[in-house]
Amino acid sequence: MGEQHEDRPGERRSERRTAARDTQQDDERRLLVDRVEEAGNVLSEIFLAQRLEPILTTPLTVQQLRALAVLQLDGPSGAHHLAEVLGVTAATVSGIVDRLVAAQMAERRPDPSDGRVRLVAATERGADAVRRLAAREEPTQHLLERLDLDDLRALVRGIAALADAARAEAGSPG
Repeated sequence: MGEQHEDRPGERRSERRTAARDTQQDDERRLLVDRVEEAGNVLSEIFLAQRLEPILTTPLTVQQLRALAVLQLDGPSGAHHLAEVLGVTAATVSGIVDRLVAAQMAERRPDPSDGRVRLVAATERGADAVRRLAAREEPTQHLLERLDLDDLRALVRGIAALADAARAEAGSPG
């Protein structure tokens, strides 16, 4: 005959304790995940506001910013090139450049290879305006310096674990 195994009262209590512990850990995990997501949302909003502030306070129009960005990337350019890249007419570029020159953010200068052609170049002031708007300053550095060593160690451990989980998920066919 086969041997029957009866549950003993002690085994049932142990299983209930294990199940209760698992439920408690699941609840704690959900709470911690919620807290991490909430903190991430708060940080995202604060960092977004910090990054948008220079855009909201600049006196430049979007077209002027785009023109300065082209000049920053391509160097001194002719009006035809600017019009082509910006997708506007030569007359529109002329107005944009006039306003940038008046704001001392751009200058017109002769083309060294063809004296009949005038190039537009960003001035140092114009280049600084583009850098200030495009700079991706890490807004967390000063915040991290405010954490005590134990909190910083815990954060490093947690972020490293999160990065490992993301790498594992990215590498897994899913």
